[in-house]
Amino acid sequence: MEASRLFRGVQRVAYRWEDHCETAPPPVTIVSPPIVTNTDDTRLAEDGIAAASLPAKFHMSDIERYSGIGYPKIHLRLYSTVMRTHMIDNAHLVALFPMSLSGAAQRWFASVEPLRLRTWDDVAHEFLTQFAFNADIDVSRRELEATRQRPD
Repeated sequence: MEASRLFRGVQRVAYRWEDHCETAPPPVTIVSPPIVTNTDDTRLAEDGIAAASLPAKFHMSDIERYSGIGYPKIHLRLYSTVMRTHMIDNAHLVALFPMSLSGAAQRWFASVEPLRLRTWDDVAHEFLTQFAFNADIDVSRRELEATRQRPD
């Protein structure tokens, strides 16, 4: 009885399937991020670093990649010298430097805050600071002979 009281004022309308129409949602415009080809380009795009074009006949020289083992000063000097023979400026030295690294050194470079790597001098400083433990330590024969193990 209570149910009849609730529905007393409700009009029943016949529903026909033909009267039904679907409304499509408004079109959505998706703006895709710029297409980049590798992680270096991604880093340049994300950091807002303008990427200048390389000389038309540029070919990345086959210098030995630095993996974190060896002498970092020698690697920097070799990389800089070889790249400058190709008339590469400082901005390109920075942008192409990761291509001269491999393994742990490349992972380190990718992890460095981009604001710390704006100039070639910045890159050289950070690189030498990171891999300074690989520098030559001049130890004389006398110092080696005097080296003793500490007692427990």
